[in-house]
Amino acid sequence: MQFSDFSVSVSVGQREEQGRKVIAAISKDNEVPWISEWVDHYRENFDIDDVFVYDNGSRNRGELKEALKGRAHVVDWDFPYGPPGKTHT
Repeated sequence: MQFSDFSVSVSVGQREEQGRKVIAAISKDNEVPWISEWVDHYRENFDIDDVFVYDNGSRNRGELKEALKGRAHVVDWDFPYGPPGKTHT
C-alpha cells in the first residue's frame, strides 16, 4: 500500500511458500472465542494453510494472541482510519 506521504510493506512468507491457501481479516475488539471459532472454521472446512488476523488496536490483543497461538498469526495493525495524517470526508 502506498500514498504520497505513507507506504507500508507486509511480508507473509518466503517465496518457496507460494501456492499456500491463506486467509486474512482485520479485527478490532471482537470477542476472542468468536475469532477463535472463525479461525478453526476456515482452517477445517476450507483447507486453509495459514490465517492472519490484523488487529487494529484491540483492548484484548494479548488475550487474542494467546488464544490463537499456533493456529493463526496476529499482526499488530494500528491504523484505525487508514494512513496517519489522512483526513476522511
